[in-house]
Amino acid sequence: MGNKTIDSVAMKSLEIASSELMALISNVIQEFYGNPPEGAELLEPWRTPGPWVSRVLPNLERYHAELLIALRAYHAGDIKPLTHVAAGYAGLSKDIEFDMSWMPDGRRLAVQGAIQRVVIEADRIYRLGYETLTSLESGDR
Repeated sequence: MGNKTIDSVAMKSLEIASSELMALISNVIQEFYGNPPEGAELLEPWRTPGPWVSRVLPNLERYHAELLIALRAYHAGDIKPLTHVAAGYAGLSKDIEFDMSWMPDGRRLAVQGAIQRVVIEADRIYRLGYETLTSLESGDR
């Protein structure tokens, strides 16, 4: 398979955005536990960083590991794994529908912005990969 449609800048942007999102979420969680807000002990478990620790970060780490594998496949000439991984990332904002009220406003906005950056980069890669794969399958060259 060719790999002329998805450029290295787009791939690197997605890889960096993914890493930055994980680091940001980890930092916000550490800040919460390091200096819990008043009344934090009264919060319902789903309104705390708990779900972010147990669900969000492990999922993001899995996505990122799959991205690194897909990038190696891309460099070997196969865009299908990268297209598939990008599709998963493109739906990320729907996958992270956990409560953010425990985050201070500025940090919540930063996390939302970081998620949006990942989604935008992934969507661009997915669309390019899908277009290429579709044209290859239909015999257009």
